[in-house]
Amino acid sequence: MAIFPSHGWPRFTGNRAAPTSAVLSFATRFRALSAAMLFAWLSAPLLPAHAATPPAADDVQRETFEDWQTVCAVRDGKRLCAVIQERAASQAGSDLTQRIFAIELKPEGDGAAGTLILPFGLDLTQGVTLVLGEGQAGPAQPFRTCLPSGCIVSLQFGPEALVRLRTAGTLELRVTALADDAQKTLPVSLKGFGAAFDRARELAR
Repeated sequence: MAIFPSHGWPRFTGNRAAPTSAVLSFATRFRALSAAMLFAWLSAPLLPAHAATPPAADDVQRETFEDWQTVCAVRDGKRLCAVIQERAASQAGSDLTQRIFAIELKPEGDGAAGTLILPFGLDLTQGVTLVLGEGQAGPAQPFRTCLPSGCIVSLQFGPEALVRLRTAGTLELRVTALADDAQKTLPVSLKGFGAAFDRARELAR
């Protein structure tokens, strides 16, 4: 399985993430996906040094394909497209939700590249292990940095791995909790991924 981290992100110098709550309201969850993601400039950027003027709402196009969403926006005359999935859990006795993960992938050559955002409270030294369907676990992917919206992992899938993303039912994210060193598995549904990714590639031409 050809899954390798892409480069260019600053490394997080601490060993562990602080067990701080990552609770966000539903209204702000999408806006806070992070400045590290492709569509950070669609909303208020979290890194002022890399800030860009958000486009008008009419410039953003979203289409849903089962559990994935294709998102496109025009920037400097060029259309940028990616596929996005986010999962959140409701907080008992509150109208707030806590993000479990957010993942964004964009076409890159014959493969795909993107960003994974996970909540605080994980052991950053263990990284994230990805498992496609019933396949073997790939090498642990390192956390690159942490932002107010969560901790960032850069992803890159080669052509063979992209084919498996289209055919596998789930992509498992295996992480280690900081509080008890227990391994947690976060399933990412791949229903609709192929159609969403094809649409992103089509619209980006």
